[in-house]
Amino acid sequence: MTGEWGMGKYDPLRDFLALRKDEEFFLSFNDIEEIIGGPLPPSAQRPQWWENSSDDNSRVQREAWRVAGYDDFKIAGSDRVKFRKVAQ
Repeated sequence: MTGEWGMGKYDPLRDFLALRKDEEFFLSFNDIEEIIGGPLPPSAQRPQWWENSSDDNSRVQREAWRVAGYDDFKIAGSDRVKFRKVAQ
């Protein structure tokens, strides 16, 4: 999230997603790492890292896709993520 402290690590992902018009599409971890300009943490291998809702406000990555209007789903057994436009 961008705040008074400057740009957040996942802001480029948020901006990328906000420009997309697709209802649904896939990105690989490599694609996401190129977008954010650095590596995803090892915990990104776990499906929990990609959860769309949680009471835990410390997951700044979630805000990137939620603010852009998408839910995401890690594809089991792969390094791919499906993004789906949230109905508004």
